[in-house]
Order: sequence, then structure tokens, then C-alpha cells
Amino acid sequence: MREIRSGSGFEAAGQEPLTIGAEEFALMFRGRRLAIKAALLNQTLLSGVGNIYADESLFRAGIRPRRQAGRLTKAHLERLRRELVVVLEQAIRLGGSSVSDYVDAEGVRGFSNWSIAYTSGRDNPAFVAERLSGR
Repeated sequence: MREIRSGSGFEAAGQEPLTIGAEEFALMFRGRRLAIKAALLNQTLLSGVGNIYADESLFRAGIRPRRQAGRLTKAHLERLRRELVVVLEQAIRLGGSSVSDYVDAEGVRGFSNWSIAYTSGRDNPAFVAERLSGR
């Protein structure tokens, strides 16, 4: 795979989140002091994980976005990895999650109304919105 990426502008691309194994996923975060959400958004670690997908998978895994990545247990990281795969596969199946402008390679618009669990809590007084890594 390195030969394909070399010279193509994707040299800094991270691991594929749909196929990375549990051990490799856990090793990726070992010793990292940054917040787990920031680590998920880091495209040199994992490719293609955006803000909505990071939030949704962290919510489903029961992990606070500000938790230090390197302090999560292997069990937490495995739960996160599994939820991330579920979220990404759901988004792919439903055609993306962009609110207004997503189109695929053939120009077909994606669906913007797929179920996102973490956003359904916005009417809940316990839900707190906060910015992390500029998002």
C-alpha cells in the first residue's frame, strides 16, 4: 500500500478505520497526551474520520471526548473501535452525513437525516455542547 500512496499526496494518510485491528488501534493511542477526539480527527493516525463520526462513535462507546487518548484502557479503545466501524458503515450505507452538499462520485446526493444518537440529547438538560480542537 505504501507504493500506491508514495508521491500521490497521501503520504501522511493514516490507518483505514474500517480494517484496522484491535491491537494496532490501541497501539496508535499509547502515550498520546491529546484528547481522544482530537486523536480521532488526526488524519495522520486514522483516515477519513470527521467531526460527526468522531462525536457519534465516542458517544456510543461512552467515552468523553476530552479524555486523554493515552489513558484509555484497551477495553475502552476496543469498544471505541467497534463503534467507529458501526458508525462509518452506517454512514456509507446511507450515503454520507453532510447536511446539504454531499454528492458521491456519480453526483447522487447523500442522505442527511440518518440517525445520530449524540445529537438527540440536545433537548436533554444534561447535554453540554463544547468545542474541542476547533470543532
